[in-house]
Amino acid sequence: MTRPGRKCSASGPAIISLTFQPMRYSSQYALIYLLVLFGLPIQTAAQTTFNVVQHHPSTLSYNGAVSVFEQPDGYLVFSRGWSLDSTSSGVHIVKYDLEGNFLWLKEHRREFDVSIGYIDPITEIPGNRYVASIEEFGSSIPGSSYLYWFDAEGDTIRTRFFKSDSASTEGNHGGRQLVALPDGGFLHCGWCSDPINTGCITRLDSSGAILWERLYLGTKSIYFATPLSNGGFILCGARSEQLNSAVVIQTDSSGIAQWTRYHGGHTLTATGERALVHDTGDILVPGSYNPDPAWSAYDQWASLYVYTTGGGLVSRRDYEFSRYSMAKFILPKEQNHYWLMGSTFQYGVDPAGVMLLWELDENLDPLWMRRYWYYGSQAAESFMYSARSTSDGGLVMCGMTKQGYTDSLPHMQSNWLLKLDEYGCLVPGCHTVGVQDHELGLQQSLRISPNPANGQVQITLHLPESYRLDGAVQAVVLDAQGREVLRQRVGTNTTELRGQVDVAGLPAGLYFLHLRDEVRWLAGSKVVVE
Repeated sequence: MTRPGRKCSASGPAIISLTFQPMRYSSQYALIYLLVLFGLPIQTAAQTTFNVVQHHPSTLSYNGAVSVFEQPDGYLVFSRGWSLDSTSSGVHIVKYDLEGNFLWLKEHRREFDVSIGYIDPITEIPGNRYVASIEEFGSSIPGSSYLYWFDAEGDTIRTRFFKSDSASTEGNHGGRQLVALPDGGFLHCGWCSDPINTGCITRLDSSGAILWERLYLGTKSIYFATPLSNGGFILCGARSEQLNSAVVIQTDSSGIAQWTRYHGGHTLTATGERALVHDTGDILVPGSYNPDPAWSAYDQWASLYVYTTGGGLVSRRDYEFSRYSMAKFILPKEQNHYWLMGSTFQYGVDPAGVMLLWELDENLDPLWMRRYWYYGSQAAESFMYSARSTSDGGLVMCGMTKQGYTDSLPHMQSNWLLKLDEYGCLVPGCHTVGVQDHELGLQQSLRISPNPANGQVQITLHLPESYRLDGAVQAVVLDAQGREVLRQRVGTNTTELRGQVDVAGLPAGLYFLHLRDEVRWLAGSKVVVE
């Protein structure tokens, strides 16, 4: 059964979009301005950044955005949550332009509740088309799986039933990820019942017909698959063991296991995350590691495991040690570097859960690490479920952000879409101001006036109720080449930051203003000096 997508236009009267776009910046404008002002050639590609939180149009709350894809004219985001009429769960596809502006929303649903997976479950195929495995379930029906093909406009091209459970009314199989393969077919990763949940993969042809299925005894789920050049796969998942519960399996092209490895130590949240095959053939697997449960059952490293093609453990690289720390994604970056993304829960500071981002060099050594979040109050959380390197050298991610105790809607979850430049910055130059924590939710409250300016620039940043700053706040001004040209203290009180910066002595041109306290970046903006 195919249900047409319902479209929510930015100007349509039927559905109101509650999408907030607190900050967008395009360095393309900076480069054009410099070209006109100084007659300089444009030597670097334009990089657009934005920071968008989208609330559900009717219930306000989403489960999170799970997959994001770059298109020539913007970004396509898949999310899961309640249907627009709040009667069952559905799949939402949202289109944003290159500046992060909301364009439209389309909904896809079935008669009963549906699930599409949690961590980057959607796959892209040639022709700007996308395929999802959608599981339908309910109290009176067996769980059933369908393939949905979508075009670049979020409309359904076709659907196909491919799997069902007749033994359990609640459904005893499920999907984690769908992977497009070079021959046009797919690999479905998840779990099957045998009779308990067991990790399995299902090989499908290009039409969605099942070719074969493999179960991996001793595992509870296969979360991700990475195709190999020889037709085989690297499978990453988990098992129900207290020690080394993350699972890595290399298979041949028929899904027959060639070797199986376990890692994670004593960590309570160890899973095999999506692997990346290095140019050398080594296999890079993000994850976590707890060396000693007697010290703490909850503290663990965000780690990267390196295996040979034969399954030998070359090394384990440990990057961040805290509560439930883990590495989740590793992506190739320019100059043989890598993006590494993860998450952690913080001790004694707000918010509770934050996203982690590293740049690793060619030897997997960290060049920098930063923490990011949107809502900053007690018990707030911000995590990413999908990430892509972008054509301009930056990074786009989507996930969820949850409000904390003192925010306007405590515990409400929303979709989060974040586009950063090649240095992990929302505003160019953030990597030079001396802090690694980035609170992105204050950006919408920053006011700079006048702008353009030729004298005093008034800075105002409204703060949430009970917001706690750490130490003195400084305004740091950088020129277009990233050189610091001005730094001064900004006055604060319990509700806002307010101060002035004198730019009268600066040459005409484009500058970037950053606000920071002793430990974190608070907000920033471009400033044009006339």
